[in-house]
Amino acid sequence: MTELVFEGLVDGVSPVYWEAGPGESVFFDQSMDTINAVCRVDTVRIYTLPKIQMQANEDLCEGDTIDVTPTITENNGDVSFDWSGPNGYTSQNNKLQLNAVNVDQSGTYTLLVEDSMYCQKTDTIEINIAPSPEITFFRIRHPLGSTRLLTRSRMGC
Repeated sequence: MTELVFEGLVDGVSPVYWEAGPGESVFFDQSMDTINAVCRVDTVRIYTLPKIQMQANEDLCEGDTIDVTPTITENNGDVSFDWSGPNGYTSQNNKLQLNAVNVDQSGTYTLLVEDSMYCQKTDTIEINIAPSPEITFFRIRHPLGSTRLLTRSRMGC
């Protein structure tokens, strides 16, 4: 948090000139409606946004497990977590954990954090999941009477 304090050099004299006449200081909300403002001596607080340190993107194989635990710093008090991802995935846990993953879980996972001062920050991680290889076994009878077991596989992990 950064705190700015505006104080006068002496009573009644401010080092900052405020235009406070009618129509000179106007504040608007997000709908562009006028917000009534009262000028007074006070403190202005500017809060920092939380910072998210997310791990690198991940390449996995079907059946693997992934555990993503981001580090949150410079937050203002408690932090809430809101994960979203492919196929309607949502979670409010502080970490993203996927067990026995499959190909349709590949994609971008987004984390939104919000601290107690309603400051929000988002970050993403890309998770790519490759299909498991297919292995086929078959027997071939050799002309001299022996049997051999051969394998054939399709590329994957």
